[in-house]
Amino acid sequence: MKKNLLSRFCALVVCIACALGANAYDFVSDGIYYTIINGNEVSVVNNGSINTYSGEVTIPATVTYGGVQYAITSIGDYAFYTTAGDLETIHCYCTTPPAVHANSFSSCEYIVVPFEALEDYYVADGWSTAYTYYIMGEVFDFAVDNILYKITGENSVGVCPSYMGYGKESGHEMYVWNSAQTNLENITIPATVAHGGKTYTVTSMEPYALFYGQARSISLPNTITVIGESAFSQCSKITDFSLPESVTVINDYAFYGCSAIENMSLPAGLTHIGVGAFMYLYKWNVDLVIPEKITRIERNAFYQCFKMHTLTLGPNVEWIGIDAFGNLDSLAAVICEREVPPVMEHIEYEEDGLQFSYDPFYVFFYSHNVVRVPYGSHEAYRNADVWNKFNYLVSDQVVEPAKAGDVTGDDEVNMDDLTRLINYLLTQDATGMNLLGADVDGNTSVTMDDLTALINMLLTNSSNGITRPGEHRFLITGVPFTMIKVDGGSFMMGNSGLTATSPVHQVILSDYNIGQTEVTQQLWKTVMKSNPSEFSDDLNRPVEMVNWNDCQDFVSKMIKLTGKNFRLPTEAEWEFAARGGNRSQGYNYAGSNTLGDVAWYKSNSDDKTHPVATKAPNELGLYDMTGNVFEWCQDWWGYYTSGAQVNPQGPASGDGKVCRSCGFNRTAGTSWFFNYGRCYDDVETKTNDTGMRLAL
Repeated sequence: MKKNLLSRFCALVVCIACALGANAYDFVSDGIYYTIINGNEVSVVNNGSINTYSGEVTIPATVTYGGVQYAITSIGDYAFYTTAGDLETIHCYCTTPPAVHANSFSSCEYIVVPFEALEDYYVADGWSTAYTYYIMGEVFDFAVDNILYKITGENSVGVCPSYMGYGKESGHEMYVWNSAQTNLENITIPATVAHGGKTYTVTSMEPYALFYGQARSISLPNTITVIGESAFSQCSKITDFSLPESVTVINDYAFYGCSAIENMSLPAGLTHIGVGAFMYLYKWNVDLVIPEKITRIERNAFYQCFKMHTLTLGPNVEWIGIDAFGNLDSLAAVICEREVPPVMEHIEYEEDGLQFSYDPFYVFFYSHNVVRVPYGSHEAYRNADVWNKFNYLVSDQVVEPAKAGDVTGDDEVNMDDLTRLINYLLTQDATGMNLLGADVDGNTSVTMDDLTALINMLLTNSSNGITRPGEHRFLITGVPFTMIKVDGGSFMMGNSGLTATSPVHQVILSDYNIGQTEVTQQLWKTVMKSNPSEFSDDLNRPVEMVNWNDCQDFVSKMIKLTGKNFRLPTEAEWEFAARGGNRSQGYNYAGSNTLGDVAWYKSNSDDKTHPVATKAPNELGLYDMTGNVFEWCQDWWGYYTSGAQVNPQGPASGDGKVCRSCGFNRTAGTSWFFNYGRCYDDVETKTNDTGMRLAL
């Protein structure tokens, strides 16, 4: 038996020797044997015996012999066959993979090829099985100061890795090999770099340039325009990153897994943000503003950026991909600047009897957070797919003071205003129109009555001289409310007729805004998701059965939703506004000397609250400052002092909080109507005749 095995082994060696001996060669260059195939092509062949290659072997793109330059187009049987077993790496610089035979290589751990031809080598017959571990593309062209560079243009280079390739058992999954640059703690990329007698401008961070880098600081020049795919992926030690304003493109996964970054801003000129570009930046403490030139937010772009507080989508964002802003734990508000709602990618499918749904935001965000959208686009967002999932859509618009009749906003009243008003009444198109000026009769709506009033002004060649106060208009998920601008001024606060309102004293106030109406049940329900009111059959009634602490909760939620500093009015602000501010005509009640014109009270209320703004307004256009419900103020209760005060806040403490005005259930002629009513209550007290009005 032993003799039989020995004879078979000897026969095999003879066969191999015969095969090797059959491979003649024409010339040798740098230790490689070649046979000329035709006029300008050669094949790498065996030297006629078992080779002893070890370490690394280099196959050039071309070889010159006898004054002729030959292209290497094939590698013959046993060309790199070795019994030593220690051939580690073959560098092949041919841009087109040479044809190989089944036995061209015996035992090679790595094959390195031109990076541009990597994919061709990966799928080429023979090459895909010729290595034990990896086939790699050589990316860099030269190195300076431990930084690798790839020539990307006639005068430009990019920072790059050393090799990229595929593993034997990994399938088509890219591996990256970087040189010492990934181990540097502090990296400064220069604006220019010299090589081969030429100076290049550094314009890009090429794909995987600092992949898995260990740097704690990285400085980029203001010549960089492109951040390539995964250029800084998994650089997990850097905390502050300054992106140059020159950067316009950030490609897929550029900063993926940079989990320690806390501070970084996006360049204003950015035009592209790739898939997963900022994915898993857990500590990025940012109020993110998407630059104006960005039109798409790709999938997973900012996934799990846990410390993002607010997100502002620029005016040109047209499309947002799935999970672009998924799982953002700290995100409180999204501000959309685009008039047309961006398309939100949405996918639904069923698997194993379960329904799955994916959107740009996680499902909990829709119910708990706010989206602020342009005022004129509010309804468009409410009706747009995915956007309509948000419980809180908020819009606001500031309307400047305007002269009554100045419909066009040119500070004059003439026939142009009449033409514009007629056009609005026919088409309801308010584009470029001064709505406050169009409210000629001052009843806060624009109707045919305003047209009649304007015609009368023009026929009599007279203006009523009224300038409408400025307004700050809000919409919260379709529910409108308006804040009226109150110009600051001086007035005499109180009335000597009652102890509670004495002594009369001077108060000077700065500008502020106050609610045109009491807070309605509809607004409260939209914001708080509940309605505590007793008279709840009409949501346009004022909210009641709310104590002072409830009002503070409402105010806090309003601040979160709108980003504006809402509050309760101070008592002084409330009284100044009730008197008509600087427009005061000295009426006994808020807007009239006839109580029934402006107030719901015992004699006309049927013992219940009534919808707001159903009585006449006062001089500032405020409704129900007398009657309907008492209104909580910010101040603690206390007796007045005689000295002049500037923006008084009331005493530091007291027995309760001030309530002003009076309720639907109070009798005319009593002290409740004297000086617009003044009382107090405990912060926990709830009654069906007490509500609130906002200040800003």
